[in-house]
Amino acid sequence: MEELAQSLSRDASFAESHGMQLSENMSQDLAQWYRQQQAMHPNMDAPELWATGLTDHQRAVRNEMIQQWSQEKRDALWEEIKGNLPEPSLVDVHRTDVGGAAAVRSSYHPHGVDRIGGGSPGGDPAAAAKIIDEGRGKLDDDRAVAAAARTSRAQATVDLQSEVSRDHNRGFFNDPDLRK
Repeated sequence: MEELAQSLSRDASFAESHGMQLSENMSQDLAQWYRQQQAMHPNMDAPELWATGLTDHQRAVRNEMIQQWSQEKRDALWEEIKGNLPEPSLVDVHRTDVGGAAAVRSSYHPHGVDRIGGGSPGGDPAAAAKIIDEGRGKLDDDRAVAAAARTSRAQATVDLQSEVSRDHNRGFFNDPDLRK
């Protein structure tokens, strides 16, 4: 199994590093298999693997033959490794039978949100509007407080700038003789 894993890993690495092309061994295997199929079925009009000027029929035949070879390779590989692959633990999941719509309805017990405005069966249709209005009022109050705080900060900034300017107008800054 270890050898098979290493072989597959080498083939995958080769394919990745060569633009997902087949390894030399697999290309050779495909070419040999393809030639055998051409010899066994001469009426198929199968073109050469390397041919470029193909009719639609020849292209379809070649593609189908390559697909068949690929499927045979996958099947052979699966047969080789399937005994070494453990089954996942979820293979034997048992499901419970459902008796029908009535059984589903009887087992449904919702736990949604509480009714707005109390637990009365009809509810209070005006409760939602009341909650929205209360929230709108609180939001308006918060906005007014924020606007007042901004105004207060702006006034404090103006006052501070005035004080600094007043201090700069003193003799030290204006009279060069005092700075000596």
